[in-house]
Amino acid sequence: MVKKKPKKIGLDDLRRAVQAVRATELGRRYGDPGDVRTMRLAQRVHPHLMAVLDQRSREYGITRSQFVERILIDYLNQFERCQLDAIGRWVVQADWNPRMAVRRLDQLPTSSKEIEIGKQVEKEWLETQGNKEIDLRSLGIESPEALEKVIAEMRLRRDSSGHLLPAGRRPRTRK
Repeated sequence: MVKKKPKKIGLDDLRRAVQAVRATELGRRYGDPGDVRTMRLAQRVHPHLMAVLDQRSREYGITRSQFVERILIDYLNQFERCQLDAIGRWVVQADWNPRMAVRRLDQLPTSSKEIEIGKQVEKEWLETQGNKEIDLRSLGIESPEALEKVIAEMRLRRDSSGHLLPAGRRPRTRK
């Protein structure tokens, strides 16, 4: 029997060994099993709503599912007095800070880009119905003066943000 000489370990072998050890340590650590999202939510929606969700989620660089999840969590925390964290887990009262409910208001800034589906629908409407003359008599308006009066009343019944107010209600003012 011929004895084999022990193989000399070179610098390249050490580098490979270190890389192999690092490769097993790469990646995220395993998360808490309680953090896993196990429930599914399916909803039928209008194609226009889906187009808006698609456009905005692409602008923010997240998936549509993540975008809808953020919308739901933010709504529930702000208006329904829930205590949900970023993935939808209930936060116990001792750990809850009321500022957590509004902490992400600036995380998704409002986009200055116009909604594409809105432009498309407006264009289609103008092509089909926008050019038709409005029959004012069917609306209860007999003369151009009456039309001016209705328009003036509508302008008076708007609040500071331009929304129409119910009849008899004064616009809101800040105290």
